[in-house]
Amino acid sequence: MGMKLNTTRRSFLKLSAAVAGSAALVGSSAMQPGAAMAEGANPGAGDIKRVRTACRGCGKMECGVWVTVQNGRAIKIEGDESAYQSNGNCCTKSQASIQAAYHPDRLLYPLKRTKPKGEEPGWQRISWDEAIKTCHEKLTEVQGKYGGEGVMHMTGTSRFWGMRGGPLASLYGAVNGHGAAQICKGIRRDAGSLTIENGIFFNETVGFPKVYVQWGTGPSISNYDDTCRTITEVIARSEKYILIDPRLNNEGHEADIHLALRPGTDGAMALGWTHLVMKNGWEDHEFCTRWSNGPYLYCEELDINDQPFHTGKFTRGNGLDVKTRLLRECDLVEGGSVSRFMVWDSLANNGEGGLTYFDADEKIGLWEGEKEHHKPTTFTDYVRPSGDIRGDGSDGDVSGRIPDPTQFEIEREPELWYEGEVTLKDGRTVKVKSVWKKYWDDVVSKYTPEYTGEICDVDPKLIEEAVEAWAGQRFDPRFSNGGLHYQLAPEQAGNSMQNFRALGILSAMVGAYDTPAGNRGMTRVPINAGGVAIPANEVAAAKKKKDPNEPFVEQFDKKANIACAEEFPLTRWTARTDAKSCWVAALESKPYPIKGCVAVTGNFMNQSNATYAWNALKSLDFFVDMDLWHAPMTELADIKLPAQHWLEIPGFARISQGAHGAFGANVNCIAPPGEAKFEIEVAQMWFKEAGKPFYDPETGDAWGPVTRYMDHVIKDTGMNHEEFLDKFAKHGWFRAKDEYPEIWGTYKRYETGELRQVDGMVYKEGDHMPGMPVPCMKMEIWSTIMETYLSPETKGLPERLKGLAPSEICLPEYKEPPLSPVSTPELMEEYPFNMTTGRRNPVYFHSEHRQLPWCREQWPVPRVEINPADAEKLGIQQGDWVWIESKDGKIREVADLYHGVKPGVINTEHTWWLPEFSAPTHGWELVCINALVDKEAQDPYTGSSQLRAYPVKIYKATPENSPFGNPCPCDVDGTPCISDASDPRLKAWLPTYEGRD
Repeated sequence: MGMKLNTTRRSFLKLSAAVAGSAALVGSSAMQPGAAMAEGANPGAGDIKRVRTACRGCGKMECGVWVTVQNGRAIKIEGDESAYQSNGNCCTKSQASIQAAYHPDRLLYPLKRTKPKGEEPGWQRISWDEAIKTCHEKLTEVQGKYGGEGVMHMTGTSRFWGMRGGPLASLYGAVNGHGAAQICKGIRRDAGSLTIENGIFFNETVGFPKVYVQWGTGPSISNYDDTCRTITEVIARSEKYILIDPRLNNEGHEADIHLALRPGTDGAMALGWTHLVMKNGWEDHEFCTRWSNGPYLYCEELDINDQPFHTGKFTRGNGLDVKTRLLRECDLVEGGSVSRFMVWDSLANNGEGGLTYFDADEKIGLWEGEKEHHKPTTFTDYVRPSGDIRGDGSDGDVSGRIPDPTQFEIEREPELWYEGEVTLKDGRTVKVKSVWKKYWDDVVSKYTPEYTGEICDVDPKLIEEAVEAWAGQRFDPRFSNGGLHYQLAPEQAGNSMQNFRALGILSAMVGAYDTPAGNRGMTRVPINAGGVAIPANEVAAAKKKKDPNEPFVEQFDKKANIACAEEFPLTRWTARTDAKSCWVAALESKPYPIKGCVAVTGNFMNQSNATYAWNALKSLDFFVDMDLWHAPMTELADIKLPAQHWLEIPGFARISQGAHGAFGANVNCIAPPGEAKFEIEVAQMWFKEAGKPFYDPETGDAWGPVTRYMDHVIKDTGMNHEEFLDKFAKHGWFRAKDEYPEIWGTYKRYETGELRQVDGMVYKEGDHMPGMPVPCMKMEIWSTIMETYLSPETKGLPERLKGLAPSEICLPEYKEPPLSPVSTPELMEEYPFNMTTGRRNPVYFHSEHRQLPWCREQWPVPRVEINPADAEKLGIQQGDWVWIESKDGKIREVADLYHGVKPGVINTEHTWWLPEFSAPTHGWELVCINALVDKEAQDPYTGSSQLRAYPVKIYKATPENSPFGNPCPCDVDGTPCISDASDPRLKAWLPTYEGRD
């Protein structure tokens, strides 16, 4: 699949002009930090170059930036005018990246521990050869003693490097991994994969929705799949802006409607919206009847274990023997097909109605009587809404094409609200009901505005007003008013899988799936972005299999033994180990011991109970960590490996996260310090030490050079890595809609056959058949995958799932968070506040940047937002240090009085630590909010941690109730933490340019 990379397109030039205008609007603020960093540099002396690259300062957007380099030193970072996805914007985290790259506390060389854990480690510099040899020997020892299950990996967010922790650990048979995906994007993607497609939650905000619904996310300061500048323009151009969030976020003062729901009740709110859509007939009828399993018939009387059908590789690449009570032809007649799902056609038999079927065999995919797929042949250009807020004429450009509606080959009307009787092949007459009606009867009908409002603590009239604005009347009859921009919050409230199933179905139900400004899923271009492909040696091995699906099945079977498989059976399919299970295995050897770990970008503070996780890490026989810093987790390692910063890595192609359709590259800007290495190079060395090829030896050197990996990432574009970088440098960021009009420039691709790739990845095999890559080939309101793994007949079903009706599992029902005012009322007397957390910060990204002077002087301490009325009752004033305490722990943050949080709710900051404090903890135990987490509070299906909606108490820190008589957190010697911008310790962190060899 080749790229044309045509830069003469009128629309692209127009867009470039638009983002240039945007850059001009923010130019004064963006340029100032660059000027400060360049202080002391002589513009007239030495070589100066500008490098076009992708910023990874926060890592959730791939904003385009220019890096100015003088005599090999980066002196400025500013926005790239060609980066339409970020409108040429460059945020504080991006510009502060220079301070990170040149920070004096960077890890420069491999280090090994010479003293036991818990004491001063006695770090000793060693060579890379010794480091890799030691790691291989020690992990081989762990494998020999405990088997492959005894080794785990930890990974993060794929921002600086390529997340090779998993493949490295797999050298030793590891099946378990602790990853950020458990509480960030992973469950969203899994929910999408078993409902519609991987990544459905990504919303095409650059399409400018007429009604912008912002649900549990604050991208104006986070660049979380959308850049701050983009969101401010989306809001300005929208006809209606609806905010769903327990707190009023930065842009929320512009909201037309703010649904300030009780933390953790997002699932109930989603079902309340669904109720109004279904009740008022606001669904997209064509989509729901033709492209969802809403019309499929359900029969309670069927034996779920009778005649499963195999889905093949397009269901997450694994293949699956689906067991279901959805009515199929094989239930009605002997010898009937196991893949023909029965539907009531109200037009059959001259309008009297009758049964018909859709054949979900992945090689067929046709309705009864159809001979071929009737894909669209005509299209209409989609022109983005006008609303020229800059005055540069940038609006009104063609931004994709919409297929004109196709028709059934044989006229039919699949009935959504059907209920009736059928005769089975054994002669029994049984009741059947459409999935759509079952969803209404068993789940949605009770979520009236009043019931939803009671659960969520929101005015029912506001709920009705919001849903009517979003779904009641379309501005353009061809598609919805916009999708749902839902993000992290529903993922961390203890019911993550069903929350995201409900939200994805709701968006698609109104026709906002793969439509302009709707939920399009992740950008699809033939680039293995992020460098997360399996090693080339595994690809080569897969080619030698007779059945191309075989390696995926083998991988899937291996994952069936992950540590949480019995407690959370669905994880046999998601192949994600929950964090708690990793730590329980390490500390308690249940269900088996985990005693070795390979960490690359991981973080023990990001989920589950941080104290329990810390103790588990200390218990490992061998632990190797690759990082930029001497951070809390690296202090527990036996071997530390120095990583390269995003300004230093060789770079590779990147797709901007989200549905923007932008792609470009991360490009090397400066030389790395000391002996810091790119993770792919480390992986090559490690595989070589293990005697296993990293690349296919039939096509070249089995262990390098690293450019082979870069070429692997980009190979399906028809170019090698260097050719791609050259074009990117000259032409700027590419628009996938223009470069790949079929796979990204076209909407409603479920009609055109461009959605069904293995795991939803364009660089994997696809069959080009209409539909979605799920067992039913239609959006699954009724999840056959959850039914297969979690039905009441499933052997070994955990106690908490026993006794649930099938509809409570297979349909997205709302469950209260494990800890909440409703589910644990006994805690509310002692812990009366409902705590939310995880809000984004303009200068920090999760646990990063606390040691960067620019960032720390702007935001020196962790803050907790509390309503002024609550603060007054508790005697708390602005700027006071306060204790925040749950039944599982307590920490301190600084009170920030804010009317934007409701009385009874507090909003805390997450993953704080204090780099100025001594090792090994660096003060995380004093300020990390996840010390309050109950490790057993988890999503019942995936085990993801409940990190929000906690019962807590908050009270003023005083000399009497604080260690060292100081309300401010103190180091072990009584030295208080940095708490204001005048602290002289900040100067010790200023960039160091010399002595970095």
